[in-house]
Order: sequence, then C-alpha cells, then structure tokens
Amino acid sequence: MQHTSVTDAVRRAQSGDHAAFTDLVGRYQDAVFGAAYHGVLDFDTARDIAQETFIRAWEHLGEVRDPERFPAWLLRICRNLAASW
Repeated sequence: MQHTSVTDAVRRAQSGDHAAFTDLVGRYQDAVFGAAYHGVLDFDTARDIAQETFIRAWEHLGEVRDPERFPAWLLRICRNLAASW
C-alpha cells in the first residue's frame, strides 16, 4: 500500500476501508505500545492495552472530526486505558 497522508488514511478508514485502517495501525502501533508500556510497566498488559486501543479506535473512528489529530486522539485512548488499568 502506498504511504498516504494521515488525513487521507483516516478518511478512507472512516468510509470502511479496512486496508487504510491497517495502514494506520502499522504507522502508530509502536507509539501506542510505548505509551501503554509507559503507563503500566508490564509488557503483556501493555500489549493488551495497545490491542484494545486499536479496537476502540476502529469502533469510534467516526467521531474523529479532524483527521490530522488522529495520532493525538489515538494516544489519548491508550493513555486512558492504561490509567484505568
């Protein structure tokens, strides 16, 4: 898949394009895992939190009004999940 802008990938994913969402996961999985690990300091728990972050992001993707802010929105989901853990 060609590397597209965040805005384009988010908009395509919002339209149901699973490949575009997979591209977003690939771009941000390391940052999400890092944020989760920083919050819980446990590898396995951080991996679970990262996975749950992307599940919730997919479920609530329609709520993203400014696609450029997707990375911050995604990390906020992750930090909230880690804090709740």
